Amino acid sequence: MPRLADLTPSEPMSKDVYRKRARELRRELLHAQLDLRDTPSNALLLVEGVDGGGKAETVQLFSDWMDPRWIRAHAFDAPSTEESERPDFWRYWRRLPARGRIAVFLSAWYSQVLIERVEGQSDAVFEGALARIRRFERMLVDDGMLIFKLWLHLDTESQARRFRELEADPLNRWRVTRRDWENWARSDRFAHAAQEILDATDTEKCPWQAVEASDDRRRAIEAGDLLLAALRRQIVSQGGVARPLESESERDSLDDRVERDAFAGKVRKSSYRDSLASLQSRLNELHRRARDAGTPLIGVFEGRDAAGKGGAIRRVVYALDVRRVDVVRIGPPTEEELLHHYLWRFWRRLPRAGYVTLFDRSWYGRVLAERVEDLAQEHEWRRAYEEINDFEQQLVDHGAVVVKIWLEIDREEQRSRFEERMRVPHKRWKLTEDDRRNRRLWDAYEPAIAEMLERTSTRAAPWVVIPANDKRYARLAVLEAFVAAIEAHGLGSEKGFELQTSTG
Repeated sequence: MPRLADLTPSEPMSKDVYRKRARELRRELLHAQLDLRDTPSNALLLVEGVDGGGKAETVQLFSDWMDPRWIRAHAFDAPSTEESERPDFWRYWRRLPARGRIAVFLSAWYSQVLIERVEGQSDAVFEGALARIRRFERMLVDDGMLIFKLWLHLDTESQARRFRELEADPLNRWRVTRRDWENWARSDRFAHAAQEILDATDTEKCPWQAVEASDDRRRAIEAGDLLLAALRRQIVSQGGVARPLESESERDSLDDRVERDAFAGKVRKSSYRDSLASLQSRLNELHRRARDAGTPLIGVFEGRDAAGKGGAIRRVVYALDVRRVDVVRIGPPTEEELLHHYLWRFWRRLPRAGYVTLFDRSWYGRVLAERVEDLAQEHEWRRAYEEINDFEQQLVDHGAVVVKIWLEIDREEQRSRFEERMRVPHKRWKLTEDDRRNRRLWDAYEPAIAEMLERTSTRAAPWVVIPANDKRYARLAVLEAFVAAIEAHGLGSEKGFELQTSTG
C-alpha cells in the first residue's frame, strides 16, 4: 500500500460525475452482495482513519448502498463494564457476521492500539498487540471470511481545513470536538503510529486500502470501488460467480428509468435542507446532553409498508454519535426467539445509559401482523396491550426517553412507491412478497392499527402519528418528535425548532 505521506489532495469530483457513478455503484454493490450470499463466505469491513476523514459517513454509505437485511454496522466506543470483564476481543466475536452476511466495524481493534501507541505504549506491548491482530484476522480469513480494511486519510493541513469549515457552519460545528483538535495537535505522532500499524498488518490475505479523503464525493466513490473489487474477488475465490458489469448501453437504458435525483433523496424544496440541518444540529446537541446525563433513548418506528421508516431512521442516525447508536431491524422471530416470550428479544436489545436504540418495527408486531395473520391467538394479542404498556412504563420509570413514531400513507401512495421500487434497481430489494401480501390485507389492518394507537398511546409513551405521503415533511416531523421528547425530559432549555411545513 502507498505511504500515507504520499496521499495528497486531488481534484474534487463534480456533482454530476458523482451522481452517475453513485447510481452505478449502488446497483453493482447490491449485485455483489447477492452473489456473496450464494457462497459459503461472509465479509467484515473495517473502516479506520483520521478524525474528520469521513469514517462515520462511509459506514453509513456502505449501509445505505446495500440491502440492510444482510449488512449490519457496529461502532465501538470504550468497553462497557460487561465487556471489560472479558478478553478484549470478546465484543468483536459477538458481532461477527454470519455466512452470507456483511458487518461494518467502525473504530474496532485498530483504534485502541493507535491511541495507546500515541500515548507512549512500549514497543513490546505494541508488537504483541499487532501480532494478536494478525493471528485473529488470519483465523477469520482461513475460515472463508473477507476482511476489507479501509484507511481514510487527510494530511494535517486538509484536516485542519475540514475542522474549520465545520466550525464555521452553525449547523455542523457540533461535529468538531475539543478532542479532535487535541489529536490534531499531535498529528505527527498519530501519522507515525498509523503508518507503523498499517505496515505491520498489511498482509497478503488482509491488505489495507488507503483513500485520500479531502473530497467527500471522491472519497465515497473510491471507497465503494475498492469494496466492490474486493467483494468480486472474494466471490470468485469461494467458487461463486460475480455477475459481469452491465454494458454502457444497458446502463444508459437503465438510467433512463431511474429518477435523476434518486440518490440525493429527492430534495427539491429550498426550505428542506436548512430545516433538516437545523433539526439534526439541535438533535445532536440534545443527544450529547442525554449521553452526558446517562439517559437512554429508545425510538420505535412503525407504519405501513413503504411509509418511509428507513429514510426517517437514517436522518435521525445522521444527527447522532454512531458509536452509541444501534438500529435494530425486526423481522420474523428466530427459532430461539419463538421459544421465549415475545418481549424477550426486545429486552435483550435495550440500550445502555447514554446510548440509543432505534427499532425498525418492534413489539407492536404482536398486535398488528400476528393479530391480522392469525399468528397469535386472540387472547394472546388482546392481553398484549397491557403487557406492552407495562413494558414501556418500566422503560420510562428507569429514565429512558421513549419516542414512538407511526408513519401513515394512503393506499394510492403505497401503490406508487411499490411501483417505484420495481423501476429503480437499487430499491428493488425493498419490495418483498410480505409487502404484497400486507397490501392485500390493507382493510384487515385498519381496525388493528386504530385499536393499537388508541390502547397504547399513554402519558408515559404516547404515539406520534405523522402523515408521510410527503417524505420531506415526514422526515422533518420525525426529527421534531425526537427533539421535543428529549426536551420534555428536561434535557433542553432552548425553544424547540419550529417545523416548516410549507410546500412552496
